[in-house]
Amino acid sequence: MNFIKKITFIALLLPSINSVSAQETLLKPWCPDWCSNWFINVSGGAQVLFSSDASTLELKDRITPAISLSVGKWVSPFMGIRIKTEGYSLNGFSTTDGLYLADPVNDGTVYGNNDPVRNEVTIRPDGSYRHYLRYINAHADIQFSVLNCIKGYSNNRNFDLYPSVGAGYFQTFEYKGIPSISSISTNLSLQAFFTIHELFDLTFEVGTTILPDKFDGRISKKQYENISGVSLGITYHLGKKGFNPKIVALPAKKELITQIKHDTVIIEKKIEVDKSVTAKKDTFALASIRFKYAHNKPYRGQEIQFINIVNYLNLDAKNTIFLDGYGDKNTGNPDVNLQLSAERANNVKELLIKKYGIDSARIIIQAHGDKSQPYEKNNLNRVVIVKITE
Repeated sequence: MNFIKKITFIALLLPSINSVSAQETLLKPWCPDWCSNWFINVSGGAQVLFSSDASTLELKDRITPAISLSVGKWVSPFMGIRIKTEGYSLNGFSTTDGLYLADPVNDGTVYGNNDPVRNEVTIRPDGSYRHYLRYINAHADIQFSVLNCIKGYSNNRNFDLYPSVGAGYFQTFEYKGIPSISSISTNLSLQAFFTIHELFDLTFEVGTTILPDKFDGRISKKQYENISGVSLGITYHLGKKGFNPKIVALPAKKELITQIKHDTVIIEKKIEVDKSVTAKKDTFALASIRFKYAHNKPYRGQEIQFINIVNYLNLDAKNTIFLDGYGDKNTGNPDVNLQLSAERANNVKELLIKKYGIDSARIIIQAHGDKSQPYEKNNLNRVVIVKITE
């Protein structure tokens, strides 16, 4: 095929090639490596106080807004820790049937039933009244990844569930007759996340905080009371997400990567690559075949890339292609990445031979490992770049 035909063919492929190249311009996280897997979450939502006699209020009068700020880190693919601070206001309900911390008797050893909140609110004919609280709750939680625990670790999940449990410090502020009170809180929640960008997740969380009865200034018949709520938030990931695979080296006679289980790469048998063939100076990228984290089989849904490759080879029986395999340098180590890049290129070659009937002599494998990185964005370097020469 002459040069003009080849340039025309490549021009037809530019839209599909540019769609991959455009992804390279995405900004990398500004944080250095030490802040990998750290995150910040900001959320807002609604909550309801479940306290003695609170059900007397209509539900719409019990719902109050809540805001929260969380900072945390995933210390492993299965467990993370976070510090969460939340608060604002609560609507409660009181009657004369109770003892009140704002009415200490005998130097605070016991309490009376005179509640100063009554001077700040409207009293109903039956003597009951609605009261208002202002608070802040700071707690440390342990989070778990449900899907990673059940299905094994994957660095490419766009959805997961994070149950969490923790304890903290709950402070009720002095407000409209409510005294200042400090309590220990127990916090339970279930958070769902949805990835909307490399750096951002959308979160939906359902949670409850369990508190001692006195936290609202009133001692009633209940031993514990709780606050339950829902919130919608945004999580920002400060640094790189994900974890490098553990490397398990088997005997030297088995040196090729063929099995990947959870976060472990097993090296078994060596792939031979052609080191004697050097690409000519004028090379063109025909296609980019993408791979998942620590995987040696191409992503599904890349058929258009293979069709373009086959169409090019069918234009002229003399056409050959180079399959340049790569591994991202943030995963594994140089030796493993070299083998993995060779296995990726070899699997693309086998697919072209078995599925599309391409002669193996027209396909040349070259493995680069992580010695060079064709793309700025790290996960794009899990790739086999298909090149042609003039």
